[in-house]
Amino acid sequence: MNIKHLKKIALGVLVSLVPASAFAQTCVELTNYGRQQVLINTCPYAVTLVHCGVRPTGNSGLDCNRNHLGTGGVRSGGMVTVGDALGSYGRVYWFECPGGKTPSRTRWTGNQIEGECPR
Repeated sequence: MNIKHLKKIALGVLVSLVPASAFAQTCVELTNYGRQQVLINTCPYAVTLVHCGVRPTGNSGLDCNRNHLGTGGVRSGGMVTVGDALGSYGRVYWFECPGGKTPSRTRWTGNQIEGECPR
């Protein structure tokens, strides 16, 4: 898959959940891939994603406002489908832990996801 050919959409909101000194750059992008809206890992290493949607119309099981967060590992170049290209996931929020490490103390605060990445 060639990431350059994926069309970016402006619904993604990145929220850093670790101190800036610990992880200053994001590798995850919200894009359209075919008829799906996906989070794609552009890092040369695996990451663990925590994600949810605000006002989802399709996948209401991952609703930020109900503190229903999805968590999963994504290999380099891999992706997670978060809805259809029409935005059924609602406004997407996420954070990532580098190296595929499992985050702890994750929660939705009402306007962002907070948590900690192990060092």
